[in-house]
Amino acid sequence: MSCKSKQENTHALYSWTAFYQPADSIAKLPSDAFNHLYLHYFDVTWSDEYNIPLPKPSFRHQFADSAFYGKNPFTPVIHIENRVLAQLPMDSMAPLAAKMNSKMELLSSKILQQSNVKPADEIQVDCNWTPATKEKYFVLLLQLKQLQPQKELSATVNLYAFKEKATMGVPPVTRVMLQCYDIGRSNDTSSNNVNLDPESLAGYFKDNVYPLPLDLAFPVAGWMVQYRDGKKLGYPYLFEFFREDTSLFKAQGEGQYIVRKDTSYQGTALKINDLLSRETVQPAVLASAIKYITGKIKYRRIAFWYWNPPVTYQYRDLIRQTFTTH
Repeated sequence: MSCKSKQENTHALYSWTAFYQPADSIAKLPSDAFNHLYLHYFDVTWSDEYNIPLPKPSFRHQFADSAFYGKNPFTPVIHIENRVLAQLPMDSMAPLAAKMNSKMELLSSKILQQSNVKPADEIQVDCNWTPATKEKYFVLLLQLKQLQPQKELSATVNLYAFKEKATMGVPPVTRVMLQCYDIGRSNDTSSNNVNLDPESLAGYFKDNVYPLPLDLAFPVAGWMVQYRDGKKLGYPYLFEFFREDTSLFKAQGEGQYIVRKDTSYQGTALKINDLLSRETVQPAVLASAIKYITGKIKYRRIAFWYWNPPVTYQYRDLIRQTFTTH
């Protein structure tokens, strides 16, 4: 039985793509199915060329159709690479927060001007921080909160940080979005299927207590994983059209690509023979994971990350069913 009363439900989708150009009505965001949108504004990445953090645009603020944003105001989301935190000293957190805030305010003003839509009273920061960077990350969050005292600040938390909160710390925010993905095989490049079965999840929920209110995010887009010499390096944010650059990428099997030469591409350092693999979770497995997790912990909102046709098509029925029953 779910740990949540149905009348409190809010349903959300993430938009994480740079361009919104649906080919047909099926590809459009199903705005009738959700009532909150998390809109990825930009990434903060580290530039090896300039040795400074730089914003990597995601949302291109070209959407003039207010229906895109759904029934309620949207939440801006900023992703910051952990490498940025590792490279910068502690005293750079305040100016970094100021630059992030200025960029966010600029994008929000353009959306208001073009679409007459205001963001919600919430800002979300996404980062896979580590024990080595947590102090700087938490200071960055506090600095951002000082710049936006009227806003609710939320942060994403992956399953490992949820489980190992004594080591990873708890971010100084109002609430967190628990990312119910990014688990399973560490270095197996032979399959594109992500393992989210209850047996694998059980280890993360032995202690279901977290000191902040929780929302839940489940994957319906898949993600790129970068491997080098058989070892997982990370999850690069590459726009979908990277596959068209055959001078740099060679297709190898379904959803897998080999890097042809050393390069820096869309902010990601790549070396020859690196493997890029799109990983997804099967709908039936995801349905089982949703049932298991929602029965384990209290939550306010279920969100799906992220609307990405045509990959997301296989999850359409599951999304609607979940929003109907939770």
